[in-house]
Amino acid sequence: MADRSQFLAQFHAVVHRLRSSSRISLRVPNGLTTSDYDFNLPSGLIAQSPLARRDASRLMVLDRAKQTISNRRFSDLPALLAPGDLLVVNRSKVVKARLLGTRVGSGAPAEIFLLSPLGDGRYEAMVSPGGKLKPGRVVDIAPGFTAEIVSVTERRTRVVQLRAESGIEAAIEAHGHIPLPPYIDRDDDAADVDRYQTVYAREAGSVAAPTAGLHFTPELCARSSVAACGGARSCCTWVRGHSNPLRSTTPRRT
Repeated sequence: MADRSQFLAQFHAVVHRLRSSSRISLRVPNGLTTSDYDFNLPSGLIAQSPLARRDASRLMVLDRAKQTISNRRFSDLPALLAPGDLLVVNRSKVVKARLLGTRVGSGAPAEIFLLSPLGDGRYEAMVSPGGKLKPGRVVDIAPGFTAEIVSVTERRTRVVQLRAESGIEAAIEAHGHIPLPPYIDRDDDAADVDRYQTVYAREAGSVAAPTAGLHFTPELCARSSVAACGGARSCCTWVRGHSNPLRSTTPRRT
């Protein structure tokens, strides 16, 4: 026992010398922990409503060759493109994925946030309050429109069964809400149906907008396509991940 205690004391002494040595650093290199990307963003600098013109927003331009940063307007984009550049746009359309209702029995408020369809009226969804919405619970969204909690997934989301007398897609369109990001501290309104959508959105399916594309206007799309001499369209649905809290200290595990 004495030998073991002596060994542990010597081991901890060596570790202490390694940590305090100026020649040996145990510090994790920058960029390998999520805290390396923390920065202060005052809430007063987060716009809560869009500008009247989509392309009037500011654009930060990083010139890698000159190692300079300049502030421009998004409408300047065509002048920054070179012949041969390729523009790829995401045509995915944001759906009214937020369903607000009340819990059957208690009348307490509840939210169903649709993530992806599973077929036959079933969806994977996030719910609030999570502790109350267990399998078997039913939420009234509107007259003739309900959501039943079917099961809990491995990642703690829910499988919900939607039922609507008018048809599920029609009910979602009529009673759903545009899923604004959590840093927009206001309720959605009628204008968001158009403004939280790109002008080239076509295929419905996303629950979050590809935000950089929100600044394009039809005119700017035409000018940019000519300037770049090339363009491509894709449809990549966006899920509710960009605004979820990080739960790991290592970026590759988030």
